[in-house]
Amino acid sequence: LPIVAMNRRPLRDEFSWVAMDNHGGGQMAARHLLELGHRRIGLIDIEPCQSFYVERRQGFSEIIEAAGVSPLVVVAVSPIPELAEMANTARQLLAAGITAVFAANDFIAGHLLTALRDLGVSVPGDLSIIGFDASGGEPPEAVLLTSVGYDRELMGREALIMLADLATRGDRILCRSLTVPTGVANPQVTATAAKS
Repeated sequence: LPIVAMNRRPLRDEFSWVAMDNHGGGQMAARHLLELGHRRIGLIDIEPCQSFYVERRQGFSEIIEAAGVSPLVVVAVSPIPELAEMANTARQLLAAGITAVFAANDFIAGHLLTALRDLGVSVPGDLSIIGFDASGGEPPEAVLLTSVGYDRELMGREALIMLADLATRGDRILCRSLTVPTGVANPQVTATAAKS
């Protein structure tokens, strides 16, 4: 039976998959913030961490470190943080003096935006946020943010083509993979770094 996983790479080469380029997307987020002049940058990671979050973090960290930006402020949150946890995370990031933050996904980025606004912080005026997934409104605050995303229609179309191809092979089912490129959505919602 042919199987094609979407947006998840299997741990082993058990079946075919189509996924977004999480590593490249992390790099893209870092480049975007660096191009805007940010040098004090935070990262909100998720614990426990799934493989695609690890790929995003690695891609992001590689570009940040290559640019000589350090130290990178990393704060870990639970996958579905409570308001108090996000308020604490916002305070940690502000205390570290960062000007921009990369959130592991748009859900976290949207909740960070709410926490920062509750603290009277202007986004992107005082602090820029870039999320990941370009979820288009989950949570609703996420539509107000810059985000790394991918072409969902392209991913679905490629998965169907791959599945049809595997189904016609009969006994000769081979594991195949495809990585869908990422892009930055709403880049205008991140601001240039304030001069210190």
